[in-house]
Amino acid sequence: MKRASLCLISLAASLLICCASSPGQTDLRLTANSATDTAMRYVSAGEKAVIIGTMDGSFPPLGWHIMGEMGGVWTPPLKMLDGLWLRIDGRWVLPATRYERTAAWSEFESDLQELGIHVVRRDVALDDQPAALFVFEITNNKNEQIHHALELVARFHPILTYPWTRDREEYLKSQQAFDFKTIVEYDSSFGRIFASTDKYQRFVTIETNLAPKAVTIGTQYHPPIPNSNSFCSQSAADLGMSFPLNLAPNSTTRLVVGVAGSIISRMEAAKAAEEIVPRVDDLLRAKTGEFADIANRTTLVTPDSLINKAFLWNKLNMRMETTISPGNGRGVVAGYPDYPWYFGNDGSFSVPALLAIGQSDVALDHLKLLARASNGINNSSGKIIHEL
Repeated sequence: MKRASLCLISLAASLLICCASSPGQTDLRLTANSATDTAMRYVSAGEKAVIIGTMDGSFPPLGWHIMGEMGGVWTPPLKMLDGLWLRIDGRWVLPATRYERTAAWSEFESDLQELGIHVVRRDVALDDQPAALFVFEITNNKNEQIHHALELVARFHPILTYPWTRDREEYLKSQQAFDFKTIVEYDSSFGRIFASTDKYQRFVTIETNLAPKAVTIGTQYHPPIPNSNSFCSQSAADLGMSFPLNLAPNSTTRLVVGVAGSIISRMEAAKAAEEIVPRVDDLLRAKTGEFADIANRTTLVTPDSLINKAFLWNKLNMRMETTISPGNGRGVVAGYPDYPWYFGNDGSFSVPALLAIGQSDVALDHLKLLARASNGINNSSGKIIHEL
């Protein structure tokens, strides 16, 4: 969980009495470019979605609460995808040679040197929609026109995160609860992909800015996932979307992928995906502005630049751990990948820190969430729940 981070925030908050609050601290970038760094986990989180993988651009099996299944692309409580991958002429665009975390997105850079192609991927988890965006910028570094086959591969896996399951057997992580079929369909009239299950009310939609030349549904893609220790991977389903990649010398094209989910209806997921893809640039600007505002609300200035940077990124991490889940409300979860839900004790640490760093709206919402849940579960006895 995030207790170490919270202790750092609490320590820093205690120093604010002698520190100035000043605008302008907006260097919101963290970079990893070594083999050691890129093997580490990354998180891109919004209030209604979260993306969890590793800094080399992969989506390996992660976590243990549902063994090997706590990474991927989520809109709480629904897991939409195990992962999303790109390949060109059969070559997976992995591993990334550079990772950068900005306030708005996680960014990966990869080179297919034999093809003269440079790829930048940006992952964005949204606040106002149950959705995430993946933006691929593909550049031809050659002084000649190129023609290649571009494929987008996704693995749908609509499970629910523990403990926000709807099925008692699923909550107990019984094998039979995960023994369902994921059904994937392609609607060629809209160029949209739909996924659902034969057992539960769970819906996922993928929409792209480019029309695919072909769509293939099945298991023949074998995305680059290491041997999984998950006991429920059999309920996932793969999809491949093919696009022609024809690029003039030293030119760039962009593939925008919107992924949206719902536990209410297929229409809700489709509507979210349809809305976000054409708005990608506006959404990126809005998210960048939001995090710049958070960065500037309260600043810590010490002679140690690492302390200053740690305080800055703990402020941003607190916002990235702010989650809205249907039926529960808005609050701060305990941490990714294995504790993406709410705790009474963790909230006791989080609320003073949130007040100190200018995120009083999140602090109030978290307390209201705990009060509602505690009163409902404990009959207004005053006892605070351990977790929700």
